[in-house]
Amino acid sequence: PIQQHDRLIVCSDGLWSVITDAEIEQLTRDADAETACRRLIDTANQRNTPDNLTVGIFVQVAESANSAERRGWRARIAGVFGRAT
Repeated sequence: PIQQHDRLIVCSDGLWSVITDAEIEQLTRDADAETACRRLIDTANQRNTPDNLTVGIFVQVAESANSAERRGWRARIAGVFGRAT
């Protein structure tokens, strides 16, 4: 399950056909989403990707329902809006 601060990287074959999973992890590990996307796109273009190139990085910013501490639905909704309960 996706937890708070996890990243989901979605890309087309124009990226994964020229960059390994290990390289994707290395290029994105300590970067914000915009910088990570730019690094991936630049690297794929430098390697002359033969296909179209699309990358999206999604970051789970809110606490997820799968967190260790289960809370009621009112508290979870309040957390999405930055309100403590």
